[in-house]
Amino acid sequence: MDASVIYVKLISELQKAGILPRYAVHVTGHGWRKLMRPSQNFVYRVERMPGRVPGGFEFLMKAGPVEVREAYATFNMGVGFAIYVDPKDAGRCVEIANGAGYDAWLAGSIRGGGQRKAVEIVPLGITFEGDTLQVR
Repeated sequence: MDASVIYVKLISELQKAGILPRYAVHVTGHGWRKLMRPSQNFVYRVERMPGRVPGGFEFLMKAGPVEVREAYATFNMGVGFAIYVDPKDAGRCVEIANGAGYDAWLAGSIRGGGQRKAVEIVPLGITFEGDTLQVR
């Protein structure tokens, strides 16, 4: 498995640039479902995935076997941290993160969900509704 990454430098660099994250979350413990941890009802639409799934997760999926949906519901699958910023700051946030040595990209968008809270991982055709964020 890859080493743990600390994100303090990134938050500090964003603050220096005047970018105030609206929310930041470690993608651990509940996998990608953790993206919907804020209390408001939003739909988090992931349209761009990281370049690769780390080998340890690939091993677990094969040897387990662990299905793709369960893997993304449980593990970070190589995504350690998510930062939500104002859309006007998104490009600059990615530039700052990459410049500070982090592998960052614009993963998607957030929209008001009305009564719905969900994470939609479009490239995989996976959706996690808000009620799946409970401890199992």
